Amino acid sequence: MRNKQILHNPVVLAGKIVLEFFNNDDSNWKARTLQALLKSIRKEFNISCMSIEEGYLENPERGVLIYSLVARTKDEAGEADEKFLAFVDKNALGRILSNESEYNEYS
Repeated sequence: MRNKQILHNPVVLAGKIVLEFFNNDDSNWKARTLQALLKSIRKEFNISCMSIEEGYLENPERGVLIYSLVARTKDEAGEADEKFLAFVDKNALGRILSNESEYNEYS
């Protein structure tokens, strides 16, 4: 009896998280805080993640993270995304205002 190989369509999940740092007016503090969060994310997960600024002006009360991950299936990507969001929610010094993510499946 041959082992049947299960074929998976790889999935790339890309997302964006908006964090709020209520009443913060120090852009340098926000940058250091986000860099520390990114460092802990990279230690914990195999996820590409970086901080960006939205719009034309830097807003010290808002931080935006964009991220991507690769998984064998959409279910695995969803599970990894949930774990990642729970980690960010627990470890970020700001609260999550919004999160968007999109799956791209390849065959």
